[in-house]
Amino acid sequence: TPELGAAMAEAVASMRALTVAAIQGPCVGGGFVLALCCDLRVAADDAWCSLPEAALGIPLFHDMHDLPALLGL
Repeated sequence: TPELGAAMAEAVASMRALTVAAIQGPCVGGGFVLALCCDLRVAADDAWCSLPEAALGIPLFHDMHDLPALLGL
């Protein structure tokens, strides 16, 4: 449910411990949101990310206001 996804994203984003996402292969939808909530992201050469919900106009369960800065845009 969206509420559970939002609670998960907020829990990871607000952790006091350092969080690291290791990305290998596809990182899609909720997995990408989870990676963005982490403090650091390490991606393998074959990693790729996608938010198909955004293209369909479906609201994401976590605020993505910092996504452009994280992507260097």
